[in-house]
Amino acid sequence: MGAQKAGTTWTHSYLNSHPECATGIVKELSVLTNYFSGRQGVEIRIAHKIEALEEELKRYAWRIKKGKSIPGGDNRLMYAVDYLAADHDLKYYLNYFRRLFENNPDAKVVSDITPEYSNLSTENLKETWDILEADGYQPKALFLMRDPVERCYSAIRMGARNKANAGETDIQDPSDKFAEAAVANWCQIRTRYEDMVPKIESAFGAENCLFGFYETFISEQGVRNLCDFLDISFAAPNLDFKANASPRSVEPDPAEWEKVRLAYSATYAFCADKFGADVVSQAWPGFKPE
Repeated sequence: MGAQKAGTTWTHSYLNSHPECATGIVKELSVLTNYFSGRQGVEIRIAHKIEALEEELKRYAWRIKKGKSIPGGDNRLMYAVDYLAADHDLKYYLNYFRRLFENNPDAKVVSDITPEYSNLSTENLKETWDILEADGYQPKALFLMRDPVERCYSAIRMGARNKANAGETDIQDPSDKFAEAAVANWCQIRTRYEDMVPKIESAFGAENCLFGFYETFISEQGVRNLCDFLDISFAAPNLDFKANASPRSVEPDPAEWEKVRLAYSATYAFCADKFGADVVSQAWPGFKPE
């Protein structure tokens, strides 16, 4: 469930390689946000899902036209159908997971790693729990946190990278006006762990939640903790793999960096109180005990 820029892509890659996990065709299904919002403001995501289905249909039609066999073709096509249809009816969301288990008989875990779910309301998260549990699942929530200032800067760099990849030329340097961008609403709602952690824990129950720190999670011990939490066997991770990294050629002005750190003082304090000051000090260089 997040946080954005806190190791979720790396985690998805690890689970995707694990023999007891079935992660499906995409990392982020983005279904629950669409469902609970009434599909307001999610046109880009739905368009992406339509494109994914169109690609599968083209591949399917091409193989039929060429008289080729389609090993696993039906599964890929139906995953894409469920992926799109889930935005309109949650039974297709459940179909997606059911199909993953049917096609991966050794799997114990299926996943939807969508960081924006951490911004759902407590009521939405509780409803999600009820829906999944009623269908026979044992829901578990994973939430990873990154040093707030580092998370903000990484997200801002990612935004610049995405604009460059899209062909835009008028792109603001990520270090320019960093203090302003890092406390903008779009950045704060993904960084205020003091708002997200209690919601997740309230909805899923503490025993069904794993909270970790990006800086220490991507390690053998961090992965062992994950495997124990998911009740799967330990498989050695590739700790050299870098996922979704954004270029970091220029650093913000130290004064702006400190300004952002102070702006998130409540976030640092919450995490120190919740998880222990020693744990936070080890993980986050930006944390300065009062």
